[in-house]
Amino acid sequence: MKVLRLTSIVLVVFAVLATACGSDSDSSSSGSSSSSSQGTEGCKDAAVTPVEDRSPGRAVARCEPGYPKPQPLPEMTKVSVVTKWKAEFVAPILTGLEFGEFAAENLEIEFVELGFSDSIAQLDSCDLDFGVAGTEAALHNAINNGVDIKMILGNYYPPDAGDLSVDQTGLWARRDAFSDPENPNIADLKGQKIASAVGLGSVISYPIGAALRPSGVSLLDMTIEKIGSSDMVQALENDAVQAAWLLDPHWVAAASNPDLALVATQTPGEALGGIYVGPCLRDPKRDRDVGLAFVRAYIRSINTYLDGAYQSNPEVVEALVNQSGYPEGAFTATGELTFDWEMKKGTSSDAQSFYIEFDSVDYSEPISEDRVYDRSLYLDAVGKG
Repeated sequence: MKVLRLTSIVLVVFAVLATACGSDSDSSSSGSSSSSSQGTEGCKDAAVTPVEDRSPGRAVARCEPGYPKPQPLPEMTKVSVVTKWKAEFVAPILTGLEFGEFAAENLEIEFVELGFSDSIAQLDSCDLDFGVAGTEAALHNAINNGVDIKMILGNYYPPDAGDLSVDQTGLWARRDAFSDPENPNIADLKGQKIASAVGLGSVISYPIGAALRPSGVSLLDMTIEKIGSSDMVQALENDAVQAAWLLDPHWVAAASNPDLALVATQTPGEALGGIYVGPCLRDPKRDRDVGLAFVRAYIRSINTYLDGAYQSNPEVVEALVNQSGYPEGAFTATGELTFDWEMKKGTSSDAQSFYIEFDSVDYSEPISEDRVYDRSLYLDAVGKG
């Protein structure tokens, strides 16, 4: 669905900023600049972090709760959000809906249940507005072939990513797949079956490939079985596959099975997915004001409801349950996520290196990250544009 205006509105022209190295605030302007710091008094220096910092335990960008303040559109505006699941990784949208943050911007959200690869053309044509997805091969292929879609917001990463002693989202495997079941060597997965919901074009190819690379083993040395996320634990237990990438909350069942072990996690300190839009919501001459309103509500929801031990807040958990339809345990048994609206330098390029290795894209050199990311909306939203 295209952005639906109930009445015509006055378009507000904002700056389109180019991405640069250093911190996310180190951007040069492109075209006229009219970004405002109105309502961003609670977004101080901590509202941006160094763009190249993907280190474990790093500080994430934050404003004070309640910031950036709403700047409501002149009329109520309906926008579509494409997502297959209303799981915890979309908590900024779920809490923003429950607590009225999108309504405060005069935005009405309509969810569209559609796979991201099936929505790319409609995002490009602005028939759909916002897409929730990982940094998939399909996205990079589409951009390389001229599709005008960019990531405008990051989503999350597990705070304990990289620590195999902490049960979490990651690559879980049968212990009997290893020569030493008590001390699994990931290289032993060579020649075995691994489950993926998408295949080699999935963003999980990046963290799995990165975990395998030191051993000299590649995903190309394994057989990839396409299995739905909800069926993966059973496939592991039945030995239909020997390893599977388990998302929240599916890994909880695996963690209670002593015959299964965590052997790889998401790469630490970087969001591997986020929010994507086509050209209309980035263009000051079209509907960038709508894109900016969405970004403000998304960031404000993180700062207000999702910073720290949010799973211990019964109101937040209730909001997630109400908006998702999932049981409470889906949000309290997995541990908090670290929500991060920034996009870090190197994530797209590193993911592409594996897509190229696995022939998941139709090009041989990574495309520039400035064709994948548009940081200008969140920089303007926090007054750092």
